[in-house]
Amino acid sequence: MSSLSNVRSKKAKAIISAAQDLTGAYADLGGVIDCRGYDKLGLYIDLDVNDSSTNTLRILPIKESDGTDEYEPLTATDYVYTLGDTDKKIFIPFDTDNRIPFIQIQVKAGTVGTTAGQIDAAEYIRG
Repeated sequence: MSSLSNVRSKKAKAIISAAQDLTGAYADLGGVIDCRGYDKLGLYIDLDVNDSSTNTLRILPIKESDGTDEYEPLTATDYVYTLGDTDKKIFIPFDTDNRIPFIQIQVKAGTVGTTAGQIDAAEYIRG
């Protein structure tokens, strides 16, 4: 038997179907992601900064699938990620430890600028 026989085939799933502009306040990036039964979440983010700067992404744990109760971990280093001020494709790994049933991703620009930056594409994979 192959040592890879128990590996499931995984494919990244889209978070958004079209580019999303960055704003000066955190805004949901797509809908709630179901993480029940998974230990890890990987995010693939395609950032186009345009004139925006201090771009950030945060990952909020949620107890229920309706997304009404978003929780912030005690320290920002546990859930806030600096995306930077240059165009790039970013991979962000996040441990759910099978304790976070649902996740909401949010993005913002500290300074929007004349032409707002945007997330051109965003996908996730669970493991």
